[in-house]
Amino acid sequence: LAAHDADVADAWARLARSSYVLDQWGQDTGGVGHLPGTNYNNYAWQRDSAMPPTPTGAMCDVFGAWSSLLRAAERGGELDVTAEPFKYDLVNTGREVLAQLALPLSLDFNESLGSGGAPPNASRVIATRDAYVGLLGDLDDLVATDNAFLLGGWTQAARALAGNTTDCSADGFPEIAWTCAHFYEFNARVQITTWDPTRRGAAQPGVETVDYAPKHWSGLIKDYYAARVGVVAAEALAAAAAG
Repeated sequence: LAAHDADVADAWARLARSSYVLDQWGQDTGGVGHLPGTNYNNYAWQRDSAMPPTPTGAMCDVFGAWSSLLRAAERGGELDVTAEPFKYDLVNTGREVLAQLALPLSLDFNESLGSGGAPPNASRVIATRDAYVGLLGDLDDLVATDNAFLLGGWTQAARALAGNTTDCSADGFPEIAWTCAHFYEFNARVQITTWDPTRRGAAQPGVETVDYAPKHWSGLIKDYYAARVGVVAAEALAAAAAG
């Protein structure tokens, strides 16, 4: 492809000198599957106490790579923009850009909730919630365009894995109809959310394991991560109203 398209060649040159040469811990700590994201100490952001976070040179290269791939996709020409390898790279590079932007938005939202006993600031809760949820919605829409990022593939594979097994059971979860397909799907959903099964009526899920294995998958982002932001914002606005 690089021999035929200068934008694709530019994209890969940018990726080769940025995210593809990094030796970093693989677990995501950003603001998509975590509320809030955990820190700025990664390749994408640089920050000190005197200024807001700014993107690193590596992150600018990733953004530039996405821009180049978008130009190539819009132009077409000899490039088969429907080919799955190209489509995957286009979506995945954009996913990385939006996922990194979610980190400062998640921290802004978290700061709006108040600290030290001070009540939340209602107008700031609303503004930061809308920005954060809006970006998560854009990310969900983007990854929905490629089968590799669909939540349904995960749950369908789990149900299929059950096969004809009939000896599935789990104590303490009477609300689940325990066919083996349901049992396998339940565990597949637990793994990417609370990690450990949480019984209805529990005070809270396992604190140490929530979001241990988050995924940037369409359906999970909008219906779970973004929905959770909405729940927290509603609680904060109620607290603000009560002073």
